[in-house]
Amino acid sequence: MAAYPTYAQLEGSKKVPRDDIRTEYATDGTMKQRAFYTTIKSDFVVKHLLSSANAITYRAFYASNRTAANTFVWSGDAATYDVRFKGPYKETWTPAGWQFEVELGEI
Repeated sequence: MAAYPTYAQLEGSKKVPRDDIRTEYATDGTMKQRAFYTTIKSDFVVKHLLSSANAITYRAFYASNRTAANTFVWSGDAATYDVRFKGPYKETWTPAGWQFEVELGEI
């Protein structure tokens, strides 16, 4: 399992709990719920501001690991999560450097 790069995570990065709990109501109004996950998982939206050299490195990391499991340290709690990319990253050029935004899902 590859280690996700340790670039600084910018303000605005998010950790969002993901739960599969489903709520339905019986005809008499009784609430029924079901869940298949054994624990709540998390999705992450991570933002980085990278130099041109680090942007090249990040693009290569994504190309090599886009379908692989990765270990990811979330700055918000310093815990390590096993994640996968949920899709391609988005990159935006700014005068301060390359801003990358990526979505990760805990596995």
